[in-house]
Amino acid sequence: MSGIKPFITLAIITALGVLGIASARAGGHEGDRKEKEGYVVPCSLAGVNPAYHPEIFGNPAVAAREYGFVQSPDGSWHVGPGCGEPASSSAASAYAPRPESTKSMRQRRR
Repeated sequence: MSGIKPFITLAIITALGVLGIASARAGGHEGDRKEKEGYVVPCSLAGVNPAYHPEIFGNPAVAAREYGFVQSPDGSWHVGPGCGEPASSSAASAYAPRPESTKSMRQRRR
């Protein structure tokens, strides 16, 4: 009889430990929002659920200024006109690489 009590105690402790680990794994990472709900790319609403990103879509000014999204009168979100285009074409052309002609590229290879 004296050998059965420690065995039963050990079995109960093992079972509780296994159940505790299983429930912790099933819970997942509740605090890791980015992993579960993704991210938002400026000028693209592809696959975005505004309900998961209240820090962006909760404030229309932030959504417009930082991501280029505008809200229509019916409440749906759209990418604003001209999103992703530079503010002025002259500033963009100053920093953009200039295309070279194929003739000048051939001359450089020689």
